Amino acid sequence: MRMNLSKGIVALGLVLGFNASAQVTTTLGGESATYMKKGANHLNFNAGGNHYFFTSTFEQAMMQFYLECFSASGEVMAQNKLEINVGVFNNSYSISDVVALGDNVYAMVEHLDKAAGKNTFSARVVGSNGKVSTEDNALLSMPFEKTMNSGINHAAVSPNQSVLAVVGELPFVKEEAAKVKIALYDANLKETASHDLSLPGVLTKNRNIDVYVANDGTTYLTMRTFTKNGEISLQVFQVNNDGTLKQYTVETTAPTYISSYTATTTATNELIIAGTTYERKTVTVGEKMANGVFYFTNKGKVENSFTYTELDAPVENLTARKLLINETTVFLTAEIFKEEKITPPASAAGTAASYETNYNYTHKNDYIIGFEETGAKKFELNVAKEFTARDFNRQYLAGYFVINGKLTVVYNDASRKYEQTTSNNSIVPVIVTVTNDGMLSSPIVLIDKLKLPYNYLLYPSVNTISGDTMMFLMKNNDKSQFVTMKLN
Repeated sequence: MRMNLSKGIVALGLVLGFNASAQVTTTLGGESATYMKKGANHLNFNAGGNHYFFTSTFEQAMMQFYLECFSASGEVMAQNKLEINVGVFNNSYSISDVVALGDNVYAMVEHLDKAAGKNTFSARVVGSNGKVSTEDNALLSMPFEKTMNSGINHAAVSPNQSVLAVVGELPFVKEEAAKVKIALYDANLKETASHDLSLPGVLTKNRNIDVYVANDGTTYLTMRTFTKNGEISLQVFQVNNDGTLKQYTVETTAPTYISSYTATTTATNELIIAGTTYERKTVTVGEKMANGVFYFTNKGKVENSFTYTELDAPVENLTARKLLINETTVFLTAEIFKEEKITPPASAAGTAASYETNYNYTHKNDYIIGFEETGAKKFELNVAKEFTARDFNRQYLAGYFVINGKLTVVYNDASRKYEQTTSNNSIVPVIVTVTNDGMLSSPIVLIDKLKLPYNYLLYPSVNTISGDTMMFLMKNNDKSQFVTMKLN
């Protein structure tokens, strides 16, 4: 007889692996309808005591967001697609993003109104029942004349979920510097500051800008540009609370160039960008080899502090994943990762518009690089794993946390590597920890206690954290299972 877990929780005991001194307590919550979308992204939040898991994909010419919401006790609150009235052409509404601010989750809605000549960006509350409010909290507007040049809106929330930064890139005007509007809001959506700025030297139409906001409201725009030979260079624009602008350039020295990067803000409201580099050669044979790592921070919010360090040995296809800060140690997590787009067969010629894109994925070792706050490299570690996948690969991405003063990495590994395994699945969840001195623990292998009906698999990267408790979704083809883990 199968238990119905959708209304409550079931506490499970520890499952053990090779690390006999550590224990993990797991708790299972309810089941919801899963959303398995090819190429999807995931946004995961805690707000108002509830846990929100969003799957986002681009469908029907706009972003679509699918929600699975669970209460603090693990009960299913919602399992649905976010729906709003989309209006009509030239008077349309669309959800472009979802954020968590204070105790609420908001759908960020863009309203293109040609008659009014305005592109208005607003926030609507997403209830724990999955319903999107019809009430608009208007945040920012810009001129709108053409659909293909309507401007771009961004939203970013500070790490403590107390500050919302809204950045509007105004419509492109040839031979003019890029213009942006920035507005800051507190946890109650009260505007605390606004700025109108020009970005010096930025003239291109197809800008690739990411937005970060620190706890004190300092806003950072990181723009990916390219060198003359097509290599990545980064421009960082720091917007202070008084509206003053400071610019930094983040680039390596030829023939070494940036290949991947990730960023975060610190408790002292600085920005850190770190990632991997590779050496450009005239003739390249085989895979792209990472030869080093770089570390940038705007020290004291005034100084460009940049360091480059070679890896212990070149690594193929090393991709930066996440930056985490633990006191005075900064962890850069990365993965050996390759994505290959499958070329349509000749028989599909002439049907490109209807041909479904497919991908092959390779996931290999996870790397952990530890830095001092100055950017000096402290250590380099890696955790061995290897998987290949077709189209759906999210289960092979790791989850990264800082818990009890250690970096905690949760990932799936091949069950055949471990003794005493009785799992029906070919992969099992594994946990390792890393100290600030670079001490890697032996693995905790989760075996029987997370073996559920219908071949559920843990999705380590679909996660949130509350205190020292990690929360994940386990999935099969039809259902998601809410699960918490706590290291004892």
